[in-house]
Amino acid sequence: MKKIIPILLTLILAISCDNTPKFHIEGSVEGATDSMLYLEAQTLEGIQLLDSIKLTSSGTFAFAQHKKVENPEFYTLRISNRRINFSVDSTETITFSIKNTPNALTYDVQGSYNSQRIKEISEQQTRLQQQIIAIERNENLLPGDIVDSINGLVSAYKEKMKNEYIFKEPLMAYS
Repeated sequence: MKKIIPILLTLILAISCDNTPKFHIEGSVEGATDSMLYLEAQTLEGIQLLDSIKLTSSGTFAFAQHKKVENPEFYTLRISNRRINFSVDSTETITFSIKNTPNALTYDVQGSYNSQRIKEISEQQTRLQQQIIAIERNENLLPGDIVDSINGLVSAYKEKMKNEYIFKEPLMAYS
């Protein structure tokens, strides 16, 4: 009997330990009490819901996926119809600090270089959209001037994306 107890304890300990490779997504959301936060995978078949959590007043969340990512894959954190896109590479832990404001989700991300660069690209895209809207609403511009101004902004944006993101590190997931 004395020999069986250590064997049983070892067996129970081995079963209870989870050594499966996984990645972790954690952080906090400010201003979203009682909202649902969804973790979604962006796959070739479409968006797949992986997990969800109802946010409390603390706003903290944590997701762990029991999947070792061999190649960078893309995911989304979603509250209502607002999304934060990010990339996971290997078994990393990515930490988000999110603010749910009336106009958008603003956030900081740590633990993933690709996700930080995706955030930069997203912010630049938002600025481009705001500039285009401002040009369209400018009543002092003629229709041809509006088109020329928008085309100039879009061309400059494409050039910046090409030079600072795609050509700079073409093998990175954010490219």
